[in-house]
This record gives sequence, structure tokens and C-alpha cells, in this order.
Amino acid sequence: MDATESDQIRTALRAQGQKLFEQDQQFARLHHDLAEVTSRSEEQCATVSAQLAHVIDQLQRLTTTTSAEPPAAAPDEPDQANLPELRSLRLSSPGTQVTAVHSSPSASSILNFRLRPSPLTELR
Repeated sequence: MDATESDQIRTALRAQGQKLFEQDQQFARLHHDLAEVTSRSEEQCATVSAQLAHVIDQLQRLTTTTSAEPPAAAPDEPDQANLPELRSLRLSSPGTQVTAVHSSPSASSILNFRLRPSPLTELR
């Protein structure tokens, strides 16, 4: 092997080493970015879980409060000021998910529930 071939091999090896170094840097940045995304995703899951637990707690309190109170006589005309404003309602066929978003002067709620076929529609 002469000096020219040796120099060409060294140059090629240096170029390959530089490419490997750049790829290593790219992988390190990618790993860092993925770790950040994972961390944010876990934080968001924890936040949503806490919010859901809060909503479930409020729903249980509301259920307990309303079941403990005697039923009041229904007025002839509902008080329009106390009725919640229905912002959106998405209905589907029986057996599917329903979402209702409403608000009142004191609170806003999102209700999710599953529709079930009624016995009357099953008889038809």
C-alpha cells in the first residue's frame, strides 16, 4: 500500500467517523425529546386523572345529597334563570356514548353516559 492509498483510507475513515458522530448527536437529541414528551404525557395523564377523580367525587356528593333530600313539588313553570344552559349535546344510537356539556350560573359540567335500548324498542 502506497502513501496515496493510505491517505485516501484515512480521509474516508475520518469522514465516516464524522458521520457517525453526527448521527450519535441526532440520536441523543431524539432521545432527549422523547423523554420530554413522555414526561409531559405522564403529567397530563396525572392531571386528567385528578380532574376525573374530582368530578366523580362531586357526582357522588350530588347523588348522596339529592337522594337524601325529599323530592320537591315540581313548579308549573320552570324558573328560566336557574336552568342550565346546554352548550352542546351529542346523541348516538342505543349502546353508544353520549356527551352533554352544560353550564349554570354557579358551575359547568360535562356528562358522559351510555345509552341503553329501552324495553319498548326491544319488543318491536
